[in-house]
Amino acid sequence: MHYAAGRVATAGARRTALRESLLLGVVLPDLPSKLLDLLFELDWATTASHTPLLWAAMAYVLAHAFSERLRLSAFLGLLLGGWLHILVDLGKDNMGLGTILLGFPFSWKTYGLDLYYPENSLAYAPWCLGAILLVEWLAWVRRRALPSGA
Repeated sequence: MHYAAGRVATAGARRTALRESLLLGVVLPDLPSKLLDLLFELDWATTASHTPLLWAAMAYVLAHAFSERLRLSAFLGLLLGGWLHILVDLGKDNMGLGTILLGFPFSWKTYGLDLYYPENSLAYAPWCLGAILLVEWLAWVRRRALPSGA
């Protein structure tokens, strides 16, 4: 669902460092947290990578892996992609307990919109793929309709 949200958000955009790093940022918050949780049973790793302020710090650090010329675009893409990831996760229903610590480290209050159950993500996969295909097709049709000089 995260990647689909990123592809829909960037449909029709040219391939730039901003677009590509946004697509990376939209899946990145889960990678280190799931790995740390799997290897060391660190439940807090997911919480840390799913808070807007800590994700901003992580995006800043990760952007330094890019060349100086691309660093600002990479930072913005990683930041926005991670925040889009957090927004998608905000919709999860965790039995009314909330999912995301939006104000961390200033607040420990969790928030959640309770729109879908996390275990239903696989059921949504075909719909996500359909959404990606639809917006990419619409972007392709739009590009073909534009005059060649535009």
